[in-house]
Amino acid sequence: MTQTSENFKSPVKTDRQDQDLHLKPSKADQPERDQPQSDDPLADARCHDIDTIPPTPVSPIDSLAEDSDMKGFMSPNISENLRRSALRKFFHLPKFNRRDGLDDYDEDFQSFQDLGNILTSDMHYHLARLAEQKTGSRIDRDPLANRQSEAIEKSAGTPDSKSGHISHPKITEPIQDMEKVGDLFLQPDLCAHGARGLTGCTRCLDVCPAGAISSAGSVIQIDPKICHQKGLCAAVCPTDALTPLMHKDIDLLTAVRLSLADNPDSNPAVIFYDANLDSARLQTVPEGTLCFPVNSIAAIGMEFWLAALAYGASHVVVLLGDDILPAAFDILQTQMSYATKILEGLQLEKERLQMIRTDHRHPEAPFTDLVSLAPVHPTRPARFAPGDTKRTLIFQSIDYLYEQAPGDRSLTALAKGAPFGEIIIDPNTCTLCMACVAVCPAKALCDGGEIPQIRFLEGQCLQCGLCSSACPENAIRLSPRMVFEIRARSSLRILHETEPFCCVVCGRPFATKAMVDKIVEKLSGHWMYQDDAEKKRLCMCGDCRAKNFFETGADR
Repeated sequence: MTQTSENFKSPVKTDRQDQDLHLKPSKADQPERDQPQSDDPLADARCHDIDTIPPTPVSPIDSLAEDSDMKGFMSPNISENLRRSALRKFFHLPKFNRRDGLDDYDEDFQSFQDLGNILTSDMHYHLARLAEQKTGSRIDRDPLANRQSEAIEKSAGTPDSKSGHISHPKITEPIQDMEKVGDLFLQPDLCAHGARGLTGCTRCLDVCPAGAISSAGSVIQIDPKICHQKGLCAAVCPTDALTPLMHKDIDLLTAVRLSLADNPDSNPAVIFYDANLDSARLQTVPEGTLCFPVNSIAAIGMEFWLAALAYGASHVVVLLGDDILPAAFDILQTQMSYATKILEGLQLEKERLQMIRTDHRHPEAPFTDLVSLAPVHPTRPARFAPGDTKRTLIFQSIDYLYEQAPGDRSLTALAKGAPFGEIIIDPNTCTLCMACVAVCPAKALCDGGEIPQIRFLEGQCLQCGLCSSACPENAIRLSPRMVFEIRARSSLRILHETEPFCCVVCGRPFATKAMVDKIVEKLSGHWMYQDDAEKKRLCMCGDCRAKNFFETGADR
């Protein structure tokens, strides 16, 4: 026999049905009708108690305060909508909305502090774009600036004519060999941390305040769960192995270049300041100063500072907030000391680069009391396009400043830890084993092919120390310095060479004389090499040594 679906309806009430039961009038107000009696007398008693609960007086929702009694809204006689509205109003009171400052997004983004009369570089740039849209013609700039401006507009996207929203270009090809970790890009193939079990560069590990960076063999690894995203590791990295995303700061250097190009004769000062800094601090900056907010102020290093000077800035000031860690401030000061040492080598005023930290205890202190913008030797703004890598941009800036500098020094010594310099090889102990060449991550060292020699390209050297660690004779030491002459820095030069050692049988060169002499000396006391035949075999190439071994029928 078939049954309808009504025969399978469950007699159990849902929670919503129970709530509807409480919101209905009591049984006493309903007309009497035949109702099925429940088999559970306790359930009938509970329903009778609910139906006989008198109405509960509650306060108007608009009058709820922090000390209001909310028990009345918990009564089953209160509708669900009224209860939710009361709780929403109650828990929106200030007592229950205290920020602890640990959430990055707990600020009130509906109101913003007035900037006053400050015009940042972004404002100047967008004002120029609006003027171009109104006039229909591009502002007269040099062709290089026009190309860079078009690149900015292309990267920023174009507004849709109907909706007004900005449509960003899609990335069709992913960046190869690049790993995104939080707000950082990690390129392991550029990392100079280690090679063949040896440890080289540890700059990022040494400066990380959270200990989020650790060694993973020849490269580093970053734990995004504990990374503070401050960008110090990117500032000290000698290559582009660590690159910050920096959001709006991606076009920071282009904005600096275009802003300075609009003031070719004034040589204004440039201020890079923390975007979280109170803008009232900048109310007293000298007129004409260009101010650039930076989201990751600790991530911009000497490539930005030196490039700003080359593009025509009289001074570059890095303005840090008082919330920066003392250790982080010392690290950035060390980076700036390398840059100021380079300026001194160029015989330019070291006061061109300054780094200061604001003090919340003296918010009213004028900017001129913190920074000294003394007159300096004027320089013509550079016109070169920024290089693709950090080191390329640094060398571009140094080469241009070297042309403008009043002095004629060819090099200057730098402090230990600087990412520029040469290596010095002791010719009395080096055997030209080429272990240093094998581990160099930047290809600053190379061999001479068929000629036993070590060649060196100073512009590529990172001063990571891997070559020194790999040398079995401890014949290599680092010498930090900056060479200003382009030809000397970008040309291969021979660090060490020696005469080759030829096989005593076939006459083919197979090693260096120093290496063979070292091997013979080391094995002179070994029991296997006491007779002349065995010692002679050490002076043979691989092919002749194997042939001699089988021809003589050696039984050892």
